[in-house]
Amino acid sequence: MSAAQKMPSGMLRIPDPDFPPAFYSPYAAAVETALREISVLRGRHAALSGRECIREITFRLKSPASIRDKLRKKGLPASAQMAACALRDVAGLRVVLCDVSAVYSFASLLRESAVLSCFAEHDYIRWPKRSGYKSLHLLVQIAVSGLDCPIPAEIQLRTPQMDLWASIEHEIIYKPRRD
Repeated sequence: MSAAQKMPSGMLRIPDPDFPPAFYSPYAAAVETALREISVLRGRHAALSGRECIREITFRLKSPASIRDKLRKKGLPASAQMAACALRDVAGLRVVLCDVSAVYSFASLLRESAVLSCFAEHDYIRWPKRSGYKSLHLLVQIAVSGLDCPIPAEIQLRTPQMDLWASIEHEIIYKPRRD
């Protein structure tokens, strides 16, 4: 089975010589591992809070074009090696929870995980961006079975209202259409 076939559903990519399936394979494995851990923590969170608060869980691997753009903005060469060294959000997950208290309580469970090691946090709920964007971003290292070193990923936690605004903001401000 090729590396591309091992990627979770929805992660198959059009071949790109600069970012081949071998580049994405560890990130795809990290997403699979994180999704399993989030599923376990979802049950623990429901048991602790007495309610099911997770509304949606999504994931993505950053596209080659997006990787190139981000590296260029940082003044770095657009290569797989540089992306692996300089970017911490090639793999990304989003968890939409019922309310702000659930966001923070679920974040606490993520921080305590033996599988996900949180190394940085950006709290855009307490300190929103100028655009009004709100979300709690956790940068984590994911211990993946069979890999020697953990894989970085970003986990975004937000409410449905924050998710709606983020979608609008993303389309209008962050990546406007160039028609």
